[in-house]
Amino acid sequence: DAALFAVGRLFFPAQAAPAGPSEGSWPNHEPLAFAAILAGEQHPWLAKARPVDAWDAKGLALGVLERLGLRAEVRALEGNAVPRHLHPRAAAELHVDGALVGTFGLLHPDLVVAFDLAKETAVVCLDGEAIGRLGAKTPRHAPLPRFPG
Repeated sequence: DAALFAVGRLFFPAQAAPAGPSEGSWPNHEPLAFAAILAGEQHPWLAKARPVDAWDAKGLALGVLERLGLRAEVRALEGNAVPRHLHPRAAAELHVDGALVGTFGLLHPDLVVAFDLAKETAVVCLDGEAIGRLGAKTPRHAPLPRFPG
């Protein structure tokens, strides 16, 4: 069983540049991203363990966005719209105010076999730059009250 996440930069080749000495040179496109993987079984309190599913990935993605003060709309993906790394029948996009901010779903079965992963492996990927453009709030924490009441 595993539940891991990372926040960091993705590395893509430089976008098509105008002809000239800078063509194909640095800087490459390096957007900030949040990625998470859930594999194996979930062990909820007061219930039997169950395999991870796309709903767990959805809950994680929506929870992260909610902590940033954003309400996301979930749109199921079908056919050619499904990213190659996601299962064709368990993939979705997250949109906030019409802007695409991420994807989630089960990992494609071919990748699960190729990397010898748990049969049920879910992934979440959020675009940090798109979220930043939306003006996500910085989470604020309040101290616990000293006296109940």
